Amino acid sequence: MRTSLLMAMVHRSQILQEFLTTTQEANSARAGTNTSAAIAMERLSASMDISGSASDFIKPRTLPACSFLDPAIAGAKHGPMDIARVASAIKGLAPVLCWRLKASGDPVFANGHANADILGSVPEALEQRDDVRIGLSLMAPGITYPDHSHPPEEVYLALSRGFWRHEAGAWHEPGLGGIFYNPRGITHAMRSSCEPVWSKNWAGVRTCNWYDDFARSTKCLSWDNEVAKRVARAFLDLANAAAVSECGIEPWACDYAAS
Repeated sequence: MRTSLLMAMVHRSQILQEFLTTTQEANSARAGTNTSAAIAMERLSASMDISGSASDFIKPRTLPACSFLDPAIAGAKHGPMDIARVASAIKGLAPVLCWRLKASGDPVFANGHANADILGSVPEALEQRDDVRIGLSLMAPGITYPDHSHPPEEVYLALSRGFWRHEAGAWHEPGLGGIFYNPRGITHAMRSSCEPVWSKNWAGVRTCNWYDDFARSTKCLSWDNEVAKRVARAFLDLANAAAVSECGIEPWACDYAAS
């Protein structure tokens, strides 16, 4: 179970909240109604109404591929207005991000990509929680992020042009500001062409229906009282732990240890 049950809850920083707000709005504007992406966003948004705990790690780190971040941000700022706001929020978060690599024996891929965790259970995530993961993926031109899969579903928001694929299907280009939904467990990949690719992905543990209903119900409560926030967060953690046990879903840290 998460150690955050024993840690004091904290208020999110203004720049982190700005990032979450702008990205939620951009995703919701594109997810449609009653689509898989829309349902996933509703579920994840309900969980995020209660903040997690601040990371004790916070050791910013850059990687070779991060040299493409500023040009990618500049490109996104020329896109739709809401995407430009997302890019500006990420620019504000950039100094505190700890970028990491996906394990790979390919030196070209290793030098050509970088991932950053903003919400999640890995130590590098700015906000610690195991029910939602929000991160950034950045790739240099001419890089393919190899086939991989994991139990949580994902909603990608493309912050540049790039290509996504399911299984052995055709490559799909959502376009700047497009979204791409990955169902639970599906094999997927992404690649860049002549320009860097970067995207923001939301992912959540898809547990049992009773857990989803419980997570949604917390959105109807009032969080004016800090004690109430802690209690509700603790109940969500307990519910998630029970769902992991009952439904056989792997803990979040294991889900992303190799992805």
